[in-house]
Amino acid sequence: IYAVPKGRVVPKAGQGPQAVPHLKGVSGADLARQIERHGAVNVTRNREKLALPVDRAAAVLLRQIDGRRSLQDIAAGARLDMLGFTALWRPVDRALCGAGLMLYSRLLR
Repeated sequence: IYAVPKGRVVPKAGQGPQAVPHLKGVSGADLARQIERHGAVNVTRNREKLALPVDRAAAVLLRQIDGRRSLQDIAAGARLDMLGFTALWRPVDRALCGAGLMLYSRLLR
């Protein structure tokens, strides 16, 4: 846990272009379909249902998550430069990591 002044963002370890995202409890393809249909990820925590909004354009990125592709690979697969990719990925990262649905590891790489 980090304590920082309000509004300051602390970069998370391992989230450079070579970081490899892993989804927990759902495949990238299934999550991409849910985002395309609803524009949100449905999460249940302690019997409370939440809908975390995610831009439908991010579905093309989510579909590529397989535990082996790095963020750089996913950006290339979507034909995005890293600046465009980061703009689309950052809200996805916040929503999914914040809900405990995604983590980063290079274990399978």
